[in-house]
Amino acid sequence: MLRQKILLIFLSVLCTVIVVEGALRVAGMIFLAAQSFKNRPSLSPDQFIRIMCIGESTTAQGGENSYPSQLEKILNATSSGKKFKVINKGIPGQTSEYILEHVEQWLDEYQPHILVTMMGINDRAQWVLDDGPLLRFFKNMRVYKLERWFKESFRNRQKRNDSLPEENFFVFQTQRLSNPDLAALLFQGVSLRDMGRYDEADRLFKELISADFGESYSVRVHREYGESLKLQGKYKELVGVVKYLLDIDMKDNGAKDWLNFLCQEQDGKSEALNFLKALREQSPHRPIPCKYLGVCYFLAGDPRTAQEYFSKAEELALKGFNPGKKEKFLLLSVILKRRNIGGVFVQYPTLNVQKLKNLLRESPAYDEFYFVDNERLFKEAIASVSYEDIFSDRFGSSFGHCTTRGNQILAQNVAKTIRQVVDGLSVNERLSSYFFKID
Repeated sequence: MLRQKILLIFLSVLCTVIVVEGALRVAGMIFLAAQSFKNRPSLSPDQFIRIMCIGESTTAQGGENSYPSQLEKILNATSSGKKFKVINKGIPGQTSEYILEHVEQWLDEYQPHILVTMMGINDRAQWVLDDGPLLRFFKNMRVYKLERWFKESFRNRQKRNDSLPEENFFVFQTQRLSNPDLAALLFQGVSLRDMGRYDEADRLFKELISADFGESYSVRVHREYGESLKLQGKYKELVGVVKYLLDIDMKDNGAKDWLNFLCQEQDGKSEALNFLKALREQSPHRPIPCKYLGVCYFLAGDPRTAQEYFSKAEELALKGFNPGKKEKFLLLSVILKRRNIGGVFVQYPTLNVQKLKNLLRESPAYDEFYFVDNERLFKEAIASVSYEDIFSDRFGSSFGHCTTRGNQILAQNVAKTIRQVVDGLSVNERLSSYFFKID
């Protein structure tokens, strides 16, 4: 009977996921069609200086208040004798790999004179380990990304400013265990916990962990055990679960979510901070522990110390790079050079532009590219108003998706660089001849 119930739950969840996934993909097609329709006027060959912005949700979102839309308004309002059309080809939720696969198609379609690039933030999960084909497929599903967005939005409405995504609710439901009896035992522990019978649930979880049925099963048991400890306020024991999960994967989403929770609890933040400081001592050359400490101090109400750790994490990150990301940026530089298109590379708000430059340092066309530094500008903006005035969330730790005001700051800064490109007449012969025709 229990197995039948588990099977029924699994099939129900699976059917729901399939329906929602289909609906989201249709919605995505509609979004792309609407974006393509809006960009259509830019196909006129001689009417505008065409600028195409590529990236993910930080570029795509905002509609008329997105940074590409505001960039077009700023350029046309402040550039005498020249007309600009900015094409927004930001695709929410996509990685630099997807962007590189489609960029030449977009270049053929819109024939831009200048390409503005701000991408790579969604590549973060690929730095640590290969999740395997099944989990990679699952994480590419629209329903997974939507669920993360909903949970993040809820946290923002509660003013938690959570910077790290939660583990997807459907992971346990969709990953079957090879042994049905083990699945039933885990389900029994979850049921006891949900009924408030914590002592019985914890005893069962501990027995399953000590039995050593393999790492994959142990990770799932630890996740459910950790949730039980969280509900009971057993923060010291919860830190032990967090340590176990981070030892396996330093970017484990469930562990990061519990750290965020602990850092906001009066009785939990000292446990979390002591653990993270010890973690930093164990890995002094890795940026991740400093990044986690920054988030923890921020959530604990100490933004000054948080910024110190964010700066340290950025400093450590500058000493290394993601080889896969570097390869994609270099490939893009080759495409721009071959097509004789001006390249403007934008660093994300609050981040050090030197890291972006390091990705392109080996490009033969490096000296021909322009870079937009958004570190000091955004840090000053946050200090002068508030974080919530500039960003709507904190998914990038020290930054998030821009509000209308944040996008305006970003657009104004990019516009300064675009004017340098245009005024210098240094982009390419096509653009220079265009200036000659309209000036």
